[in-house]
Amino acid sequence: MNFFRDFAYFSKGERNGFIVLMTIILLLTFYVFFSKQFVPKPEHQPEVYQNLKSQFEKNYDPSIVENAAYDKDNYKKSSGYAPSYSKSENHKKRKKKTFVPFEFDPNTIDLAGLQKLGFSEKQAQSILNYRNKGGQFRKAEDFKKMYVVSDQHFRTLKSYIVFPKKTEFNDYQNTLSVDSLDVSEPKFHKKNTLVDISMASEEELKTVHGIGDKLSARIIKYRNMLGGFYSIEQLKEVYGIDEDNYEAIATQIKSSAEIWEFVDVNKAYASQLKKHPYIKTWDFANKIVYHKRKHPFKDWEDFQNKLQLDEETAVKLKPYLIFK
Repeated sequence: MNFFRDFAYFSKGERNGFIVLMTIILLLTFYVFFSKQFVPKPEHQPEVYQNLKSQFEKNYDPSIVENAAYDKDNYKKSSGYAPSYSKSENHKKRKKKTFVPFEFDPNTIDLAGLQKLGFSEKQAQSILNYRNKGGQFRKAEDFKKMYVVSDQHFRTLKSYIVFPKKTEFNDYQNTLSVDSLDVSEPKFHKKNTLVDISMASEEELKTVHGIGDKLSARIIKYRNMLGGFYSIEQLKEVYGIDEDNYEAIATQIKSSAEIWEFVDVNKAYASQLKKHPYIKTWDFANKIVYHKRKHPFKDWEDFQNKLQLDEETAVKLKPYLIFK
């Protein structure tokens, strides 16, 4: 009774709001508890389910999933269809491309030719980079030394590697008949002039077979860093000249032992000493400076006794040092 007595003291607006609220609560309660009675239950049809299941098992092919791992581009999940490539067919597609070998000169063949011989573009470019740096192939085994040439690949190509031997004299002879040769008055003189690496310019160095644009520039740069060459064997220290390249170049060059820039040990700073290729480290340069500050070097013997250089370093460095 207290509730109804208190309800009588509510204002008209409060009573209306209370009635609306209770109405909403009752409707929600009715919907939650009684809505299921009005929703029709689906009729189960077991025969339809069995038909779908049997059709799925009939069309299911486990190889589709396996093939998808080998060829994801051909596996179309969105369409619900996967091509029925067998595993053997996929392996055939992934197998390395075959090639037909042909005769070639490794010193002149281009990028496209190397690719036709079974090399990838990256492998072919590696071979060309070696040649561009002054590298040459003089025998078939030299080609095998390239790290991109496998033993199996080399065995396949070995019999097709050729090295045409053409000289200016042979080319000249081919243009003449035997009857037209005049032995008493030779019309061809082979050039035998050696290039002096101590004085030669880049253009003169490039006349040497085996020295190109890049290699000639490196030789000039290294010669300037040293202050001149005193021996042709110093070319072995130039980047891009290996033992095989040197043997071919050595027959075409000479050295006048022309050194124009010496290092005055008793006056040079550590930073100046370090620039020389035969000193090149701060430890060595600072060691020289330390001894000269205590007592200036008198001569080469004094220098060698104080620093105790190994024989190889001593032989290389001695021609470039002066002691004033």
